Amino acid sequence: MIAAIAVVIVLIGAGAVVALSLNTPAANNGNDNDNDNDNDNDNIPDNTDNNNTDPNNTTDPARTVDLGNMGLNITFPVSLGSNSAALDLAVSYPGKGQAGYTYERTGVYKFNLTSTPLANYEGDVAIRVFAELADPHNEIDTRNLAITNATGRVIEWTSDTKVGEHTNYIVISGDLGAFKTSDGAVDQRTFDVMLNWVGNFTITFQAFDLETEEAVSAPLVVTPLYVPVTGELSVAAMSGGEWNITDDGTYYVVVINITNNWNIRYDVFAASLVLNNGTDDIAANTTKTTFQSQSLAPLGGTTQFRVFFDFSAVEPRDDFTLQYRDSLSGEVIDVHLPIPT
Repeated sequence: MIAAIAVVIVLIGAGAVVALSLNTPAANNGNDNDNDNDNDNDNIPDNTDNNNTDPNNTTDPARTVDLGNMGLNITFPVSLGSNSAALDLAVSYPGKGQAGYTYERTGVYKFNLTSTPLANYEGDVAIRVFAELADPHNEIDTRNLAITNATGRVIEWTSDTKVGEHTNYIVISGDLGAFKTSDGAVDQRTFDVMLNWVGNFTITFQAFDLETEEAVSAPLVVTPLYVPVTGELSVAAMSGGEWNITDDGTYYVVVINITNNWNIRYDVFAASLVLNNGTDDIAANTTKTTFQSQSLAPLGGTTQFRVFFDFSAVEPRDDFTLQYRDSLSGEVIDVHLPIPT
């Protein structure tokens, strides 16, 4: 009997978008190699620089304020109420004002925030940033978003829970930097934002008096920052296959490799593999196949295993096509796979 030739399976077109049933994420442990359903990632940079000095290319260093241990204890944006704003905030970023613009998971986007004092306001000002996540989740994790300033400092997030309109509505917040206003000088800072989960992010910037912690600007809300679920599975037959004849039957055995190119954790199953000749199916024998299923990390998680198909009562044994019938996306992926005779 002749072993089948090696076959490479090219699957769903890159960038395909599907509507998936996503579980509500649990608290993220930051490890994408775990078998979990949380806001998976391991791509957020570590904050190895604890220096909170936050100068930038356009701010006078003499006006830069070192936050040190003076971080603000404010976890939600604050309404100005009847008070007048002392600063005006404006921000530019990729996709601003463009309908239908979407962002990539782990994509890095450059933001520019301008703070303009009003009525000659003077004081030490801290810029606080808040972030939320919705559609399909409303539980953002501190590792779902990274903001890195011009000096390479990564914002340290604080997580807090809103009560009222939503149950367990999570908001993360951190200090973007601080500066001293003088003579109406404008503060301008550039920083990188990395979105590291799927859904609709909302980022809010607000200025506070560093000494009194009172809001001196209205909240500046940036939304939508939408990261859709996108991707594909890549599946390959790593060998041409071989016959395995035992006392309990005749089996066709092939080594399969599956790579997750979706931007979310994705479950794959041995039982989703089927041989089909146009009329009949031969399902993977999950008793002989030690591999049953695996949850693969997003954007590159991979697994490899041997799969057995029972041909004990099958004649003829040629003209079968290997299919991976994806139970999550509904896609059926075909490839011609010659069977030895």
